[in-house]
Amino acid sequence: MARDKEVETMMIEFVNTINWQTAARTFGNFHNTLIGLVVDAWVRAAPDRHWVLEAPPALRKGGRHSMYSDAILVRDFCPAGIVEVEGVNPLAACEKMGGYLKEGPSLFGLCLFYAYHPRGRKRSKQFLFVPPNSQDQAVASIVGKAKDIGRATSSPLVLVFIDKKYQIPECLDPNIRLRAERSEYGLGKVSRVFGQMIVGGDPRPRFDLWPR
Repeated sequence: MARDKEVETMMIEFVNTINWQTAARTFGNFHNTLIGLVVDAWVRAAPDRHWVLEAPPALRKGGRHSMYSDAILVRDFCPAGIVEVEGVNPLAACEKMGGYLKEGPSLFGLCLFYAYHPRGRKRSKQFLFVPPNSQDQAVASIVGKAKDIGRATSSPLVLVFIDKKYQIPECLDPNIRLRAERSEYGLGKVSRVFGQMIVGGDPRPRFDLWPR
């Protein structure tokens, strides 16, 4: 229990050091940006002890099918955390993270989810995980999957959710065509980032990461 509390505190402190302001000022499909921000925050936290492995060894899932994590965070040459960044299929990303956690003695799992499917129409359109004053089914499904993984692996998990407004940034030409999964999403602007810990399969209260 003491170790879980120590890891929980460390992980909340860690995700708070990620430069969410940079994410909020990055437009288009910022999947790679989010990975880079996690990598930067991890190395800055302990430059003499922390390393990162991108394009890590594949996780086999039956036959010839392989899956790859986005990054593995390393401490003193030992795996410390599995990183997944996903917008299209969050449940599959959770399962992949769980597979890596079962394979090796990693300390924690970190999943960043950016809302992908729009809600609303025209000026009120948004990409939200949790609409105001509402319980969101997508978040509930992700948390439910993470709870199962947490119980199966005994590894603390951190889930980070990124909401976007449907808004053309002032710095971009309104006629620009962005190469993203969807041009609509590419023109979205980050409106909120929040997180939730899962420890021993039990969800902790949500906490805001940006804006502060």
